Amino acid sequence: MNRLIRRARRVGAVVSVLLGAAAVVVLPATDAVAHPLGNFTVNRYDGLVVAPGELRVDHVEDLAEIPAAQAKPRIDRDGDDELSRRELDAWAARRCASAARGARLAVRGREVSVRSRGARALARAGQAGLPTLRVECRLCPGQR
Repeated sequence: MNRLIRRARRVGAVVSVLLGAAAVVVLPATDAVAHPLGNFTVNRYDGLVVAPGELRVDHVEDLAEIPAAQAKPRIDRDGDDELSRRELDAWAARRCASAARGARLAVRGREVSVRSRGARALARAGQAGLPTLRVECRLCPGQR
């Protein structure tokens, strides 16, 4: 009888492991929503993209909860305490224009101006019910 119980336990353990492994493989993964920022940080990234017929700078800013909360009054122009797509787009355009003005780019030893050719802002859920903000800019050489 003890042998039968031990065998049933072994079979049960094997079945449990197999079901657990199957669940990991079959169940869909969800997106991670955490950010690697401290609550007070603003991270900036500038990536130079050089391709045939194309030169651009991908400028990205990630604002954690506190700087995003500080920026909210400048974004929420209608004062409804909601960040609409239009408000986010307008704020991103201003932020990217400012980044372009502050950028320095030299081509063949000559400085060229930089212009914003695309801007987008995203609000994402952060900690304590506060949003985080991400601004993505496409900066390209302009005329001087």
